[in-house]
Amino acid sequence: MEGNRDSRASVVLEKGQPFGVIKAYDYLRDAKGNIVLDTNGKFMRGDLIIAGQGVAPLSMGFSNDFSYKNFTLSVFVDAKFGGEIYSATNQLGTRYGLSEQTLPGREGGIAVSGTDVNGNPVNTTVSAYDYWRSYSDVTSNFVYDADFVKLRAVSLSYNFPKANLAKTPFQSVSLAFSAHNLWTIYDKVPNIDPESNYSNSNAQGLERASMPLTRNYGLTLNVKF
Repeated sequence: MEGNRDSRASVVLEKGQPFGVIKAYDYLRDAKGNIVLDTNGKFMRGDLIIAGQGVAPLSMGFSNDFSYKNFTLSVFVDAKFGGEIYSATNQLGTRYGLSEQTLPGREGGIAVSGTDVNGNPVNTTVSAYDYWRSYSDVTSNFVYDADFVKLRAVSLSYNFPKANLAKTPFQSVSLAFSAHNLWTIYDKVPNIDPESNYSNSNAQGLERASMPLTRNYGLTLNVKF
């Protein structure tokens, strides 16, 4: 088991479930599954539920080399599908009003309607502060589809013609420019990289205050004597 640092979500091994499921808190619900509000119209946190699978079951990659005369272009694209991730970055951003989704309701509040724990109707307006803080307590709201497709690496190399090396001590010379983590072609997680994890163990699927992957560039000169 691997727990989120503020105990709002965890990755666990559970009998009969896929390897490494994410458990997070659902809304408090009535016997029919309807969301229950408190008397002031705020959400209440309910039971822990299985909200996703931390380890993506499908990984794939595509690589190819394109050659023209003395130039070679190499491209590598990789992808993962079927996994989810709990983002404490988005949960905390929502809780403290730092994420874009908390903009609605800042002027005039947010109208809510439903029933309380006793089945009584609730129709009121909740301040943006109270609405989004209670929403952030329901941590299953922050478990996202972590599918992605990335342009992982590109390199362009040039092999100097042997005729140009005839009067040198070199058998071959090549110059290559490479770049990594260039472009996230597709993903559905807001504000964070879908590969963000703060555990290198098998308990994948938890993120908090992660930094995005950095782009890396390199220039390589290969010389053979």
